[in-house]
Amino acid sequence: MPKSPYPSLDREQLTLLAAWIEAGGPEQSIDGERPAEEPDVLLPTFESINTFVLKAKCVVCHTPGKSAGNIPLLTKSDLLDSPYDLVVPGEADSSGLILVLKINARKKMPPESSGIDAVTPDQITVIKQWINNGGQD
Repeated sequence: MPKSPYPSLDREQLTLLAAWIEAGGPEQSIDGERPAEEPDVLLPTFESINTFVLKAKCVVCHTPGKSAGNIPLLTKSDLLDSPYDLVVPGEADSSGLILVLKINARKKMPPESSGIDAVTPDQITVIKQWINNGGQD
C-alpha cells in the first residue's frame, strides 16, 4: 500500500494512519477537523439542474441584457413558459433545451466559442429525467 506507480507512505503518514486506525477510524480527523464533504450530485430536480448546469454553463449568456438574454434561463418559469418550448413536460426528446445540448445539435449550446465546457451526457440524462418527470420538482 499504495501500489506502484504511487510512492510508498513515509513514516509520518504511516504514524498518522496508525493513529487514525487505533482511534477507530472516526469521520472526524485526529486533529479535530472534519474532512471535506463529498460534492453534491446532480439530481433530476430544477434546483439541482439550476445549480450544477444552468448557473455553471448557461446564465452567463442567458440573462436579460446579455448576448442571449432574449432566452433567459434564470427560473423554472423561464424554462416551462418559454415560447421556444425549452421544456415540454413529459417529453424530453421534444424539448428545445435537450435539442440544443446534444453533441450533434445544429445550434449546440454552450457554443464552443464561449470556452464553456459542454454539458456532459450524464448531465443531459438527468435533465431528461427531470423533463420526463414533468419538470415540476
